[in-house]
Amino acid sequence: MTMTRDEAIAFLMDWNSRYNGGDAPNPPSERDGILFWCVGQNSTHEFHAGVGPDGRLYSYTIGQIPMDVEDPAEDATDEEWAEFHRAYEASWEETTREVENFNGYYGHF
Repeated sequence: MTMTRDEAIAFLMDWNSRYNGGDAPNPPSERDGILFWCVGQNSTHEFHAGVGPDGRLYSYTIGQIPMDVEDPAEDATDEEWAEFHRAYEASWEETTREVENFNGYYGHF
């Protein structure tokens, strides 16, 4: 997929608009100078596609991996809650990578 940065931005805004059910596109989020738009999701992850200042294309994914800790009981101690919160924070993963094109899985909408 060879396109200029402006063409990539127009493409991503259209993709985001379709993700939003045809509504106006959301403003992009910026990560390290790269503009990203959310373009899909599944039950555990959000998928974003982006373009850098130099026109390179990027994929950004954020989601939760399974936790190895059960929810604390109602009468859990402060330490049990702290253990749960540490596991919860550690269960989030983020991945940013440069891509040649936007082929592949980007969730669904």
